[in-house]
Order: sequence, then structure tokens, then C-alpha cells
Amino acid sequence: MLRLNSWLEQQCSINYFVVQYKVHSQSDWIMLSNNIIPEQGQIIITDLIPATWYDIIMVANSEAGQSKAQYIFSTLTTDGGKSLNK
Repeated sequence: MLRLNSWLEQQCSINYFVVQYKVHSQSDWIMLSNNIIPEQGQIIITDLIPATWYDIIMVANSEAGQSKAQYIFSTLTTDGGKSLNK
């Protein structure tokens, strides 16, 4: 789950987000959406694999331009444990 309201806005309101993700060891990015409006509040990525490391890129678009952030995260194992290997 991505909480869109946790993205800090500077002086300009965010018009929309672009979100892409991929399995950390792979090179092909998956486009979740290129037009996520902040009013959605949150979005859920539903097709993630348990115990897997991922990269995610979020781009916030406003009148002033773009702000981009990239993160690495892992999904839990099927029994709720943490994934250790990257």
C-alpha cells in the first residue's frame, strides 16, 4: 500500500503521480499507473510475490515540475516473516 498523503508537498500542489515497480533483480519496470491523483489517498499493488525484493519509482508532478524518488522494499513471507536476501 502506498499512502499518497505522506509525500511532502513543497509550495505547489501535486497534480498526479506516476508509479512504476519491478522485482529488484530484474530490469523491466511495470507501470502501475501514470495518472494517480492525490485525492485517491492510497493505492495498493496487488500482484506482488511473497518474500521478494522490489524497486519502486514514484514521480510527483506539479505546476513547478517533477519530483522523483526511488525506494527498495520487500514483501513479507507467506507466514508473515521478513525477507532477508536482496
